[in-house]
Amino acid sequence: MRAILATSVILSALLSTASATWSFGGCQSPNTKSSFDIDQYLGSWYEAARDSKIIFEYGECTQARYDMKTDSVVKVRNSLVNPTTGNIDSVEGSATCKDNGRCKVGFFLFRNGDYRVVDTDYTNYAVVYGCSPYFFGLFKNENVWILSRAKNIDPTVLSNAETIITTELPEYALSNLHYTDHSASCIYKTY
Repeated sequence: MRAILATSVILSALLSTASATWSFGGCQSPNTKSSFDIDQYLGSWYEAARDSKIIFEYGECTQARYDMKTDSVVKVRNSLVNPTTGNIDSVEGSATCKDNGRCKVGFFLFRNGDYRVVDTDYTNYAVVYGCSPYFFGLFKNENVWILSRAKNIDPTVLSNAETIITTELPEYALSNLHYTDHSASCIYKTY
């Protein structure tokens, strides 16, 4: 019993200082896009908002490009402007998706991460949720994104996406979101 208590105290201390949105409990189970159509989802997306604590996303002017690699694998290319250097940093990976909007995305040697398309209209916005459970489901690391086809998302579309988050992910606080800069000074990778 003392070992479990000690482990809980240590994990609590680590989680309180970790650079990610960690919380107690299991992952949420939002509805995902029924009859998800990967062909309509392909193409360029701009990050309108992301969880502010995602440690591997640190810049602005963030974009994603999705293209079919094979019949069942999607090529994923993400890029952003590094705030320290002013240069574009990019990464390439791959994803597999089911027709219910549940995907697995992997980069380099990292395992396939959870990527759930909670909702999209394919032409304006997408709300994406990812979650990794840890320590037998006692803790979780949640990630949320709002993607837009336009560099600067329409305020009405953004408000709709935020409503979807509060409805489908009731434990997630909108105050955790970072709204990505896509000002005129942004530079983008050409794919």
